Amino acid sequence: MLAPRPANYTEWQSYFTGSLLAPTGTVLPVGHYDIEPYLFYTVTNGAYDQHWRAHKTPNFYSATAQLYANAGLTEWMDFEVYIPVAFNHTSGQSDFGLADVATFLGFQLYPDNAYLWRPGVQLTINELLPLGKYNRLNPDKQKTDWFGNGSWGTGLSLIFYKLVHIEKEKFLSLNVNFTYTLFSKVKVEGFNAYGGGFGTEGTVKPGNNFGAGFSFEYSFTRYWAIAVDTIYQHLDKDRFSRKESCTKGTLSKVGYPSSEQISLSPAIEYNFNTHLGIIGGIWFTIMGRNSNRFQSAVIAVNYVY
Repeated sequence: MLAPRPANYTEWQSYFTGSLLAPTGTVLPVGHYDIEPYLFYTVTNGAYDQHWRAHKTPNFYSATAQLYANAGLTEWMDFEVYIPVAFNHTSGQSDFGLADVATFLGFQLYPDNAYLWRPGVQLTINELLPLGKYNRLNPDKQKTDWFGNGSWGTGLSLIFYKLVHIEKEKFLSLNVNFTYTLFSKVKVEGFNAYGGGFGTEGTVKPGNNFGAGFSFEYSFTRYWAIAVDTIYQHLDKDRFSRKESCTKGTLSKVGYPSSEQISLSPAIEYNFNTHLGIIGGIWFTIMGRNSNRFQSAVIAVNYVY
């Protein structure tokens, strides 16, 4: 979302698309909308063990097209939705499908004010809709037919946002955010998003998620800006009940241990005006524990009216 103009400046105006990954710090007022299509091209080529050491795995490629839409409902509340579709490929296998959809209802607790040092604060209620395939996966497809987690995710996010006018066309946008998400139980059969194998049948309670992020954007000209996201994610241990299975004589585990991941996403953006901008960058893991190692190229076009 494009940053608002500070009330005490008339000649200079900030042109920002918003960073690649940070949630929006200000709600969109009623009568306005924000449309932002994304394209992610990701290569997962490693896994971190429980001692934070990375080990190489076969390359898994994923191209994801994601539509972000935001509409203002009142002067202090808006609604956001992310709709992703993905194409996966690895080891001669591929598949295409709809992934889980994320929705957000945002409430502006305090607006950002150029005259005050304190940031604006937004609270969002988040709901993850389990629309992607997660169950009864084909073992020959090498997980390319896995697009979701099968669990409803309900969360709260607290976002702190501050826009600082440095001089003339130079602005600094700061965003600090925290999210906690609870996941519902999900029934699993056979090969599934949580592991499993032939004959698996039972219920998984996915671990809760805590995420934190720090992002900034800096406009060094009226039209050009840089953006950086730093993201920390923690997942609690999954819990599985009922029956596990055997795959080729080996017990197939269901559920994952607790995990952590730290990632970074630098980007550069060009803003044509207050309504239209384009941003592109990379997103990659720095370190992790019981999680994947990946690198992703990302591009998005942002239009606000």
